[in-house]
Amino acid sequence: MKKPKVSVIIPSFNREKYICDNIDSLLNQSLADIEIIIVDDCSTDNTVNLIGKYKDKRIKLIKNKVNLGVAASRNIGFRHAIGEYIAISDSDDINHKDRLFKQSAFLDENLDIDVVVCKVQEIKDNRYGAIHSYDCTDEAIRANWLFQPGIPSFMMFRKDKITKEKLLYHDESFKAAVDYQWYTQLNNNIKIHCIPEVLYYYRRHKEQISTAGYKIQQQFADKIRLEQLKRLDINPLPEELIIHTKLSNAQIKEITPNEYIKFLEWGHFLLESNRMKKIYSQTYLESIIAKKLFHITEAVGYYQKALFDLWDESVFSNYIRLSEQELKQNKVEQKVQSIKNNSVIVGSKRMAYYFKETLNNYGIRVISYIDSNSSIVGKEIEGCPIIGIENLKNKQQITYFISVLSEERYVIKENLINRYGINPQQIVIIDELI
Repeated sequence: MKKPKVSVIIPSFNREKYICDNIDSLLNQSLADIEIIIVDDCSTDNTVNLIGKYKDKRIKLIKNKVNLGVAASRNIGFRHAIGEYIAISDSDDINHKDRLFKQSAFLDENLDIDVVVCKVQEIKDNRYGAIHSYDCTDEAIRANWLFQPGIPSFMMFRKDKITKEKLLYHDESFKAAVDYQWYTQLNNNIKIHCIPEVLYYYRRHKEQISTAGYKIQQQFADKIRLEQLKRLDINPLPEELIIHTKLSNAQIKEITPNEYIKFLEWGHFLLESNRMKKIYSQTYLESIIAKKLFHITEAVGYYQKALFDLWDESVFSNYIRLSEQELKQNKVEQKVQSIKNNSVIVGSKRMAYYFKETLNNYGIRVISYIDSNSSIVGKEIEGCPIIGIENLKNKQQITYFISVLSEERYVIKENLINRYGINPQQIVIIDELI
């Protein structure tokens, strides 16, 4: 039997709503030389029947006799795979038509790379959302492991090399955070790279991880983080592990300046420990910690000057060159000369505040910040109110400055045009000012 180029492993459990989308995205790949190994983990819905309707010989269905979990199901798929490369796909997601071709071609052309991933875009209710980008180099990816996987699970890897290094299988004692566990056991003989292109669509839906499941996910992730900290000879106290977990996730809705100081101190401690042990790239670790500390100030909901003053005074502010420093004054001047009406700032983070201050300097009146987060609507930033767009009067006579720095800015612009009928000429995104 001829070996396929790629074996795709898909664990499935009760995915009748989405499994066909996933299979179709693989059958329609530009690379046809593949096998698709679906390991069903005792689904109780119609998943298995839907898979059975496919007659393509490239599809192999394996049915577990008892529910084993994702790690064990992937391992079963690995044992049955005969392809040169192995790729992972989750049963509720969608693969770009060129994903397998581009990832396998990259491995063909870069013999020093053993594991390759890609950028990922979210999809919800058949609408495309945020794009997730990742550091591309092996050193950067490994530095992220002190906090989280750093790259998505939708990898492709060289089966023979990974097997030779005895790294093929997941630790089946992990009932969650299985990707994080698999990545962090890869030794330095294995090199990883991320293709800076969206080749995978990650579906968001209500059947995903529950609140209880999220707690289990964090428990297993903390187990891995603890092992990574021990590599730095750090045995954290319980309260220190809590700080490290919160720093890892960088999503805190409320934080006081005194609490933020503890995060800054922990960041310094991590850097000094790594400077001594030389486990991770110091340069990348500095950048990663700085970004996480900055994201904490952004995640609290809206711009709070006291937190940003602490950030600005810390050494970590040297590691991130914020986009506000890159605004081209001449482009700002050209843009504001054509504005004759009132303006609003879409967003309520630091960049939003900076936009407002800049526009005020040019005599442009900013009447409010616009944010979809209902928990902060009604609050103020330095005297300027935060409102929902539904409460904005005379929408067609307003200039909209989108202050969001992520790829989400394009989604916001599209939403303003399609949902609220805003003229594109009334919308300014940061791309036009840098």
